Amino acid sequence: MKNCGNERSSIIYIISNTSISTNIVSPSICTLERKRKIENWKPEDLLQIEIFRRFYNGEASGKEDKLDHNELFGIATNLYPLNGGEKLFCDCLRKNSNYSDEKYKLISYVRSCDFSPMPLNRFSPFDSDKNYQYQTFPKAIKKTGRINVYETLETAPVEEVYPKFAEEFQRVIEASTNKIYLFLVAPGMGKSALARNIKNAVIAFPDHALKDEHYNASSLLPNERISTPSIKKRFSEKVEKYFNALYQIGLRKEVNSKINMLAKGKSILNDGSLETSDVEAAIEYKKQLHDIREKTEKSVFTTHSRGLQMDWEYYDTVIIDEDPLNTILEKHIVTKSDLMQIYLEIMNYKDANKLHDLIREPDFDIPKNTPDFNFDSKNIYKICLSKKLKSEAFAFFNSEYYFINNGHIHYTVNNVSKFSTEKKYIICDATASEEIYKKLFGERLEVINFKNITNKGVINQYTSLSYSKQGFIKYHEKLEKVLDTTLPTITHKNLKYMIVNHTEDVHFGRIRGTNAYENMNINIVGTFNYNDSHYKLLSATLGLGVTDFTMKKQLVRYDGREFTYTTFTHPVLQRLHLETVEGELIQAVHRTRLIRNVVTVNLHSSFPLAQAKYIY
Repeated sequence: MKNCGNERSSIIYIISNTSISTNIVSPSICTLERKRKIENWKPEDLLQIEIFRRFYNGEASGKEDKLDHNELFGIATNLYPLNGGEKLFCDCLRKNSNYSDEKYKLISYVRSCDFSPMPLNRFSPFDSDKNYQYQTFPKAIKKTGRINVYETLETAPVEEVYPKFAEEFQRVIEASTNKIYLFLVAPGMGKSALARNIKNAVIAFPDHALKDEHYNASSLLPNERISTPSIKKRFSEKVEKYFNALYQIGLRKEVNSKINMLAKGKSILNDGSLETSDVEAAIEYKKQLHDIREKTEKSVFTTHSRGLQMDWEYYDTVIIDEDPLNTILEKHIVTKSDLMQIYLEIMNYKDANKLHDLIREPDFDIPKNTPDFNFDSKNIYKICLSKKLKSEAFAFFNSEYYFINNGHIHYTVNNVSKFSTEKKYIICDATASEEIYKKLFGERLEVINFKNITNKGVINQYTSLSYSKQGFIKYHEKLEKVLDTTLPTITHKNLKYMIVNHTEDVHFGRIRGTNAYENMNINIVGTFNYNDSHYKLLSATLGLGVTDFTMKKQLVRYDGREFTYTTFTHPVLQRLHLETVEGELIQAVHRTRLIRNVVTVNLHSSFPLAQAKYIY
């Protein structure tokens, strides 16, 4: 057997008379000779290139019984940058006995001269190759799903990091300050367990379900804790439906007003009906609200929304578990038709012309400041209540920025001012954006990082397809052939029906906090993305000055990984976008508590996670 090229390959070839099979040993990127080699590829990735297909199968390119010298040289320059490419070149030569010994030296010559890959249109005789979008082998391999890891994430085991985190958390709890602390903590570290056992504090969770879960799991005694009430499953179906309708159009305060009426034995329904159980539920609801407003040393378990709405007069510390960004910066939509109904009621008022002019505005993409209307908020509230509105109109008059698309007004309400300067806030999350919080809170913010923890479990990531909502619909039949349907699968909410054994209670957008899949093998299918309105309004709030929201497929470098992804061309907005996508995937894979359990997560997404084993 002839010796050829560099034999230190992480690709093992099994030679037969007809084929070459591969076994990829490691997904890491290593350095061979002068250049960093492209790792974790297989010959099948290049078979769409006709000249390579023929060379790989030992065939000729034309009338001759072999490839000519220029064709072989072009192939050699293209295989040289690939880890194992030099050996593959010689292995393919052996498949055709018509090649002379001199041809085996071509790859060594290419290496000694460090030639760059020759474009296909300079050596392949085939039109399909000349017109191929990716003119070199490396580009063809990297076209989709290929990840170049240029910097390895430094991590430490949870057993080593947790004591340091617990000590730092206790230091912050005891500090007498009005700072806002952002703890970046890996999922599964135990931040929620620490938070729910703190005495004499307000402890806020994303929703009532998580609030109740941690209230029940707390080690605090019954006389040391109290929980804010929820309307869900408390009232009759008709009353709950009525309350939900008020929530949907942003009239949250009206719910409390209606509960007060019920507590007095008055009907709130159009048909005048009144059930005794609703009266009793309203009385109990009011009592619970009264109790949490009283001076007490009990810890209050509540939601993000109520955590920011109430002033918590008797508390110095507010702990917020999981990222509250969407509560701090609310994003809503109001229709022009709803605003027109309001305008017709106030058209003779001062500043009514501002509202009329806004309604008549054409679509525009770059958010601008919402006008200061100077309307009586109580009057606007009454109008919203009396009209049959279908969108969140009332909050628009407290908004900061807006833009218009298809007759719908997208706007944001900034609640940063609700963070009292007389209290200490502790935000605990794994994937919150440090840059966003720095822009929101400036010097008041202190960031404490414990998020880079070594996984005990394994993430097998299939990166060739994104499985965004559109991609999911297009490729779900292909997915069915490779997905282990015996495992629970987390995916997009409105596409669950396409997946056998999907998770009923968890989906993208509703992942944080749950321990339901701890120590289980699971599938994750999808790449979560907010729509562009989220980023437009976010950029305006943060003062980024973005005027171009173009997104395109491009090569990006992000936290030690280089890969092709569709994202914003604006560098700051691109960073925020990639952080958001990564954050949701991290939250998803860590439902299994990877840092504590030896489990396997099969992730189908084109956005590469650190510590994942990439499979192409």
